[in-house]
Amino acid sequence: MSTAEQLVALGASLFARGLTFGRTGNLSALDADGTLLLTPTGISLGELDVDSLSRIDPRGQHIGGLPPTEEAFLHQAMYRARPSARAVVHTLHLLGRGVVHAGHQPRQRDPAADRLLRDARRKASAAALPRAR
Repeated sequence: MSTAEQLVALGASLFARGLTFGRTGNLSALDADGTLLLTPTGISLGELDVDSLSRIDPRGQHIGGLPPTEEAFLHQAMYRARPSARAVVHTLHLLGRGVVHAGHQPRQRDPAADRLLRDARRKASAAALPRAR
């Protein structure tokens, strides 16, 4: 199974299990050629197909597929902060929200990555709070 097929299968699984809803959450994985496959903006994880996945080069330039998630910068930062990471899963479900690093081994603290994660958690928490009407 190709990296793109695995990403599509993971998205379908997360959606089917209710770990993401609507058009929330996004996935990425490093492909064998060094490019980054990402879920496109505005598409449910339950509706992905291989051809719809976005592809960006190591410089962050969109080179194929639909436009990438607006949080592509976050995914790129995670790969820079954790070079051993091969995939990032970012869901917005209140219980399933998180970032997963495939194969990540703990190492010394990275202050820049810690700030990035802290800011992402704060934004995600603010988004989850009920809005006054």
